[in-house]
Amino acid sequence: MHFTRFTPLALVLIAFSFIGCSSSPRAQKSINFTKVYVETPQTSDFSNDMQFNSTVIETAQGELRSHGYTVTESKADADATLRSTWRISRNGNNLRKDEVSVSLSMTLFNKQGQRVFSGDSGSAVPIGFWSVAKTATAVDSVLSQLPLASAPAK
Repeated sequence: MHFTRFTPLALVLIAFSFIGCSSSPRAQKSINFTKVYVETPQTSDFSNDMQFNSTVIETAQGELRSHGYTVTESKADADATLRSTWRISRNGNNLRKDEVSVSLSMTLFNKQGQRVFSGDSGSAVPIGFWSVAKTATAVDSVLSQLPLASAPAK
């Protein structure tokens, strides 16, 4: 019996089984607002967090604007709030026990407090690999999956 004839078929079936198993961010509910307030990311205990937090805010504001959202200066003027959190992992699979790994999580909540969008930067990586550029790329990657803002009602 020749297994080489069945190999392409098996590979196709395996590929189809992974459809829909993506971990990419997506909207959980419809987005029917245009004004978003960007909160300062939750603080962490790793160095350069202030610089990284500024990068998260500035990059998120730019990405939101590019999707047609209006970024507000105050939470009271907004229809939704974007919250970012640095998730810190210690030990785990790190080679050194004192090494800390970090990932970025971003969630958009509507005025009623319901989550309408969420995503993250992926697996935590050692702090030494984070930079302003990597932070900006992570924010862009997450928010690029955000749907375009809905047209304002007339």
